[in-house]
Amino acid sequence: MTALVRVVRGAAKAVLSQHVTVKIIPESAQEAVSFRVSVLVLLFAGLMTCGLAGGVVYLHLSSQDGTAHIQDQRSDLQVLQANLDEALTELQGLLRSVRPLDEELEGTFTRFGGAASHESAPAAMSRSQFTDFFRGTAGVPEDRPVALREVEELRSFVDTLGSSLAGLSQTREVLSSLESHLRHVPHHWPVANGGGVVTMEFGPNLHPFTGQWYLHKGFDVAGPVGLPLVAAADGVVVDSSYDLGYGNNVIIRHRYGFYTRYAHLHTIHVREGQRVSQGQQIGTLGSSGMSSGPHVHMEVIVGGEVLDPAPFLKISNTFPRGGTGSVRRR
Repeated sequence: MTALVRVVRGAAKAVLSQHVTVKIIPESAQEAVSFRVSVLVLLFAGLMTCGLAGGVVYLHLSSQDGTAHIQDQRSDLQVLQANLDEALTELQGLLRSVRPLDEELEGTFTRFGGAASHESAPAAMSRSQFTDFFRGTAGVPEDRPVALREVEELRSFVDTLGSSLAGLSQTREVLSSLESHLRHVPHHWPVANGGGVVTMEFGPNLHPFTGQWYLHKGFDVAGPVGLPLVAAADGVVVDSSYDLGYGNNVIIRHRYGFYTRYAHLHTIHVREGQRVSQGQQIGTLGSSGMSSGPHVHMEVIVGGEVLDPAPFLKISNTFPRGGTGSVRRR
């Protein structure tokens, strides 16, 4: 084994100690230029070249990985933005339902506060002192009718105030119940944050491709490609697919026999069997299928019959109408 190592070492030393003569013969010069290069130098240069090539390949692959990572982060940011838009939409809906009650309460307390602001406030009494005060009025002598009348007025006011508070509590419960039921009725605007413009409503219309009269079974809202589309009510996705006419479309089943369809989507963000909430993003606005421009075609279906979505959407929306016959959508 030692002899083999010696032989290999000697052969390697002999090879590395050799030189290579390189001769360059230019066309214009009469004498050739030649120089000697050690095999060791050539080997080192080859290793350096391989290292540089490997570094270039590594940087190229790293740049591709970096681009893919940036794209993933961009997608995550888009999802986050969509979630923020969804949260904002929910808050706006809640404010719309609570604002009337809040304004009524504010007006009531303002009237009471304005009347009391001209008088100095007496020292506050505890609940027990307040009760004892009214109980003690039973023994007020007959020669103090004015005081009795004032006490009776205060007692009547307290009873009225208690009844009013009970009514306000009942009103709050009614509003809460109404909001809970409305979440299952398709009245939420299909474009996030109230975007888009109505370009064709339900009913007889001219077909944008054939020019013939036909029954338009939905409600078209136009806008730029990529606008977030949301569910009009709580429900379960029963279809999420591509159709030749409707393009990318989503059908959601709601309570009380309601179904809603959203057609011509650019992208679909939900799958069949998924449960969605009112205002949750289900896709983006597009122009897939038989479409004459970017818009969402929304249908409301009950028991197999297609209904006009406008009365449902008017529950909580005021929508602008735009476009003419030349720009109407199917």
